[in-house]
Amino acid sequence: MKVFVTGGSGFVGAHTTMALLDAGHAVRLLVRDKAKASSYFSARGYHIDDYVVADMCDTAKVVEAMGGCDAFFHAAAMVSIDAGKAEEVRRTNQGTIRELMQGALDRGISNIVYVSSLIALFSPGVSALDESAALGSLSSPYAASKRECDAYVRELQAQGAPIQITYASGVFGPDDPKLSESNEALISFLSMIPITRSGIQCVDVRDVAVAHRYLLENPVSPGNDNSGARYILGGHFYTWTEFHALICEITGRTISHPRIPGVVLRAMGRLLDFVRRFRPVGGPMTAESMQVCTRFPIADSGKIQRFAGLDFRPGRETFTDTLAWLAEAGHIKPRWAGLD
Repeated sequence: MKVFVTGGSGFVGAHTTMALLDAGHAVRLLVRDKAKASSYFSARGYHIDDYVVADMCDTAKVVEAMGGCDAFFHAAAMVSIDAGKAEEVRRTNQGTIRELMQGALDRGISNIVYVSSLIALFSPGVSALDESAALGSLSSPYAASKRECDAYVRELQAQGAPIQITYASGVFGPDDPKLSESNEALISFLSMIPITRSGIQCVDVRDVAVAHRYLLENPVSPGNDNSGARYILGGHFYTWTEFHALICEITGRTISHPRIPGVVLRAMGRLLDFVRRFRPVGGPMTAESMQVCTRFPIADSGKIQRFAGLDFRPGRETFTDTLAWLAEAGHIKPRWAGLD
């Protein structure tokens, strides 16, 4: 099987590409920087010679490049919480989905996996998440774009398009090409982990890759209502107290853990959003991110586990490997990863 991959130089796309190659499949990667992508894969023992150098927004060129492929794996997306980039996020994510999906179908590709996000299903006040959940209500540029993309792909599924959708939680793991937001957040957690309500839902990128490979090897049939072909890749849920204890144990460090009520964190997020109207303020704290941190429900991954026979690796393994890689890559000091 030859798979056309968008987002192959991103975290999830790169690991899915390696999982496909390990299973003997061929890939064609859409990238912006061929040299950088080739260097990443070569350093890990993978030599890929089929690249398409283009921007995802050049949909005509991307669709043309799908020719000769048996499957389409769409993981490319722009991730940003910057309100000033709202239009760019909308154009990159939501503005390309129709042309890419319809283009793949018009080319006769009958095996498509679309990577959504668990954030597309989240609404404050929801007590639990599974694949029957309605689309969420968050309004940040990224969350809104993923929700709208998801809504369109669901329409195609209901019309019989052979598409499967995945919803990953916070994705952590080693060998991160661009230091994803989740792994960047892990670095910040080495200084402080606020103890508040709810917790953190996390999944290992290597398990996500295995799930994607399985779905591509087991496509749905065209012509049927494929609305049931949706899978949450949630991994494990930790309360913030449990997560703090785990990271302290792995690193052997004492990490600050102030107890902060959820209502206070959400108020701080709203305040910073207000300040951002007048001046740039960095950092991940926004009103919506604090909603997620303090109100996220446990997501049920039972469906993909039953279907694919997938066992999520222990969180201890995920975070031990991730921290070791962060140290090796120079993102943190070795002692922060418990490697002294």
